[in-house]
Amino acid sequence: MSTEKALNWIESIWERAGKMGIPAWENANGSLHDFYPETTGYIIPTLIKYGKYELALSLTNWLLSIQNEDGSFGGIDGTPRVFDTGAVLEGLLSVLNNRDYFSIFDVEAVQKAVSLATDWIYSCTKDGALVSYSESPKSPFYLIRVVGILNNKILAHKFIPTESWDESWENMRTHYLAYGLEGLFKLGGYSAEINFPIRKFLDNHSKSDNSLVGYSYSNFWKKSSHRSDVCATAQMIILAIHNGFKTQYEETIDKMIEGVRSMQHENGGIWHEKHKVKCASWTTKYYLDAEYAYKN
Repeated sequence: MSTEKALNWIESIWERAGKMGIPAWENANGSLHDFYPETTGYIIPTLIKYGKYELALSLTNWLLSIQNEDGSFGGIDGTPRVFDTGAVLEGLLSVLNNRDYFSIFDVEAVQKAVSLATDWIYSCTKDGALVSYSESPKSPFYLIRVVGILNNKILAHKFIPTESWDESWENMRTHYLAYGLEGLFKLGGYSAEINFPIRKFLDNHSKSDNSLVGYSYSNFWKKSSHRSDVCATAQMIILAIHNGFKTQYEETIDKMIEGVRSMQHENGGIWHEKHKVKCASWTTKYYLDAEYAYKN
């Protein structure tokens, strides 16, 4: 099965990298990039869904070993970032919430890491909104994903567009839009705010000959890039299914899932883009989540 190959690829790159964290990607020549705490964190709930408890726990222990003293986790460049720390927090919480599946682990250590990470994230607020990191003035839309993990609706209101969704951004990456909508879904109670952009997006994509979604869209849902985004395609599949659009847009969603499947390398990883330079761990994670949503 394609999902089995993807899971085997994740375990393979973990083993080849020394059984610590998950590398960010594997290049076409087989070389691996550095460990990526963000992906290592948010891949844990995916592994738990697929019954890969031993690997999930190993990744948890590695994350505990690299947490900064202030509770943060570094991004791919090593800079402590709210989004990346939130992704790790999501993984740690999933372990605590599914503790019955694990034979032995240090519950108190995970709880302490959760508390430290949560406190650090809340320290990165300005004018009632989360910012990318403590010195940053920016509050990008995708940080709603972290708000969803925190389950804090007060913070969510700072991100939801006050204008029409059609006029709320210019050239936003589809990948980031999907992150934000995922955060609203995690929070619950935002059906109208989620369903409008998803419906607009599906209406637009149903007219496209391309199975993969665009890398970015400008105002009024016009594709603003010739590039396609495999991960964003998987993310939008999940959002469409979770928000009740599978029956109405069945043909479009089928087209999208086949498009993502077509991007699987023979080794099991999912190519990040059509030009096939690297298989990304985050793209493979969202492919697995999309297949799970599609089949369940």
